Amino acid sequence: MNGQNGFWVVVDVQSGIPISVSLHPDKESADMKEMALRAGMNPEDDEVGVFYVESTTGNTHCTPA
Repeated sequence: MNGQNGFWVVVDVQSGIPISVSLHPDKESADMKEMALRAGMNPEDDEVGVFYVESTTGNTHCTPA
């Protein structure tokens, strides 16, 4: 999962509703986005998830959020 064949997805969920999804070319930028979102979230109701998505089409072009 080095980002060569896919990208990282960060999902922001507030009160059970997905609010935003951002794509990142590397884990470091995804982790930074996660930290920024967690700083302002309510841990009782909100969640942030980071996932690696493998590209099946060979298209790994991703513009950082």
